[in-house]
Amino acid sequence: MGRTMSCRAKISIAVVEFDLTVGQVCRCLVPEDALDDKEKKDLAYHAFPDSKSVELTLSSGNNSIHDTLFHFRIKNRREAGEWRYAYAFCRQRHDPSLPRGGDQISVVVVSNTPMATTLMQITKFAGEVYFAKGQEALAQVVDSVDAWGRDEEEGGVVECELEVPGEGEGEGEENGNGRQASAAWKHMSSSRGGKQLTVRADEFVAPIIFPERRASTLDAKEGQEESQTDAQTRMSFSKVCTYSCLSGVVKHLWRIWEAMLLAEPFVIFGSNPEIVSSSVSACMDLIFPLPYSADYRPYFTIHDSEFNEIQNPENCGAEGNPTLIGVTNTYFLKAYSSWPNILSVGGGDAAGGLAYNSPMSSPRSPRRGSLKSWFSFRSEDRSNLINVVDSYTQELYAMGPGLVKESYKILGSLDLTPDDASEMQWVTSATINTKILKKHFQELTETFLAQIDPYAKGLYDVEGGNEEILTCLSTQASFPPVLTQSMDRTKLLQLYEKFLNSPNCDPWFKSRSL
Repeated sequence: MGRTMSCRAKISIAVVEFDLTVGQVCRCLVPEDALDDKEKKDLAYHAFPDSKSVELTLSSGNNSIHDTLFHFRIKNRREAGEWRYAYAFCRQRHDPSLPRGGDQISVVVVSNTPMATTLMQITKFAGEVYFAKGQEALAQVVDSVDAWGRDEEEGGVVECELEVPGEGEGEGEENGNGRQASAAWKHMSSSRGGKQLTVRADEFVAPIIFPERRASTLDAKEGQEESQTDAQTRMSFSKVCTYSCLSGVVKHLWRIWEAMLLAEPFVIFGSNPEIVSSSVSACMDLIFPLPYSADYRPYFTIHDSEFNEIQNPENCGAEGNPTLIGVTNTYFLKAYSSWPNILSVGGGDAAGGLAYNSPMSSPRSPRRGSLKSWFSFRSEDRSNLINVVDSYTQELYAMGPGLVKESYKILGSLDLTPDDASEMQWVTSATINTKILKKHFQELTETFLAQIDPYAKGLYDVEGGNEEILTCLSTQASFPPVLTQSMDRTKLLQLYEKFLNSPNCDPWFKSRSL
């Protein structure tokens, strides 16, 4: 881009292309020194859906353009133990005149801090502006973000003024993609002949994921933004639409909550990075306000350096190895068949994005998932599992039923949409159900932690460590109803024992004792 900028910029933006000869290639990076060669390779390997998703996209008939917005994280190779948080706007174009029938390019925004609420908006904006104006506009985005004050970083108003073509002008002039960035214009106002994007972090809304397909409808504003912690950097997931991500397995959210609480090895499988990364966020959000302190990868591929090592789930707890991963390649279902938990979240539109040139069909109600025991799948039966999950149904495969039982009261309060529900009905229903589920699981988590919070704060002398804490809990006269309604006393004590030895416990204990 003709200039070198400091790698201390708040964000960097990369453009990754899929080259038929060499594969994924980082074509440009702003600032130019923001990532080293290894990090650029890591970034490129995660910037696109895997081969299965690409095949589905390019064979999708009249759908000429598919945009996908997803997130992932890669290791910071310059600082041990640190991460780079990446947000990708991937455009896949179907064109029979091109080699392999199409092409794909991703615009990826990278930050050292997980400012998901703001950067998801910036990524969508930067991606659409890039395809309308070209890579010079990306430098303006970086400069604008770099100029933010502390108020903006902590949730204030962020304004990015860019000289980009107005609606009806310069459609794809730079890159020839044949589509104006119409969605971006909706969030911009005119300013001195250019366009200005205004981002309000506290009004961030996550896209509703429709059953059977994608859409650009946004969830309603709710709640306040989750505060970040320095000790356990994690993405801020409080705006994710829990119900739209996990509606097909809603009956088993309590089993998923238990797995997240204990940081059990957990694979989330879906048809594209958008749905798996969103579902990873939704699962982690079930234990809010407890930070998920184990290693997680919203989008994990066979190119990750830990791919071979964690085929044995016992290695997940080792330093540097992920415990929670989102995957799209069916090969994982064979390679990771010994993992205790595999969640198939379906897929909707196989391309992973709304087809701009195709009519939108009415969304259908999600299919109900079922809990199945891994004990029924011996090694010779693994191909059957792949056939089941490869159909992109919503199922949970878990090693046993778990300790926590579902709440039929909460399930009965959910607003279930009929098969012929309109898009607006689905959005309304998903928003209401998400609020119900978030409130319930937040109360469940807070109440669970409250029973051991005095020990974490040092209010009680427990020189015997976890064993003494468990002994004290066993003599406790009673527990709050929200806990006893979910499990009996014996199972509750078993859950505390497991939690006290889980990756999530020590960081939380330390944060409470400060």
